[in-house]
Amino acid sequence: MDVAFVDVESKAEGAVDQGGPSREYYRLLRDSAIFEGPEGAKWLSLDVHASHEGLYGTIGKMISVCVVHGGVGPHFSERLFAAVCGNPAPPLSLEEVSHTTLRAHLENIKKAEDLSEVKNKLEESVDWLSLLGLTRIVVKTMEDRDGVVELVAQQFVHGSMQVALEQLKYGLNSFGPLFVDSIKPPTARDLRDLFTVTYSIPCGNRRCLENDTICHWFNWLAEVQECPPLTVVMVFEFATGATVVPPLGFEDTATIEFLHKARGRLAGQQKKTYPEANTCAVTLRLPLHSTYNTTFRCWIKTYFYDT
Repeated sequence: MDVAFVDVESKAEGAVDQGGPSREYYRLLRDSAIFEGPEGAKWLSLDVHASHEGLYGTIGKMISVCVVHGGVGPHFSERLFAAVCGNPAPPLSLEEVSHTTLRAHLENIKKAEDLSEVKNKLEESVDWLSLLGLTRIVVKTMEDRDGVVELVAQQFVHGSMQVALEQLKYGLNSFGPLFVDSIKPPTARDLRDLFTVTYSIPCGNRRCLENDTICHWFNWLAEVQECPPLTVVMVFEFATGATVVPPLGFEDTATIEFLHKARGRLAGQQKKTYPEANTCAVTLRLPLHSTYNTTFRCWIKTYFYDT
């Protein structure tokens, strides 16, 4: 895979893909419009044009390519995972009915307190029921009310998505069966364990500054984990181009380097105060700070917010 991002005039940005652009592409692929729902719980979004063009199958195939090339997995919802694998589906809730109007009709039916009100609410929903092929609904008891709500929700979530689901499964099978665990956002400990620190020789002034800086860095990560809105995932994305470690890991060893003050002909350059990242090489470069103070925290937080 060799990914290049282009502008509206199809001009490439000029970056050589050594891993970073590919991971960014995989992340955008996972956020495609054919999926909906929160991060880590994706379900299929109904798009007739996408189904007609076979887009679900194409994206399924690209997800397989993503995993094979070390990209981030799709992180399906438990329901979509079960559907792809042919397992029994988990219980359905009305929150999973993504269409707000239909969900409101179902909620009104479920809140009806007697048979007369149930029938009135069903009459108000007759157009939606007809679109889903549910034209012969008979309600004789209040227990039937709950069964109708479940039937309509099932038909919308599963029945209307059957073609899209089959296309997706076909695409995912491009490289054989694909099984993806639920998403596990990285923690401060994960970042600490992932990156190998490149130190200067022991006992020198540079090494002392590096020891102080790396201690401050680890302390700051722990603080970020406990103090949103800045998150460890945001830091991880800045450093690697991904939001989680790819299933096959990174091709290069993730490393931390330090931004020492320039010497020789470059000695006049201003000291760098913000972290830098090379997502292709998975290299994070930290500015040197001897004290852990408010300025240090604000500099880094401001930098991540601005980028």
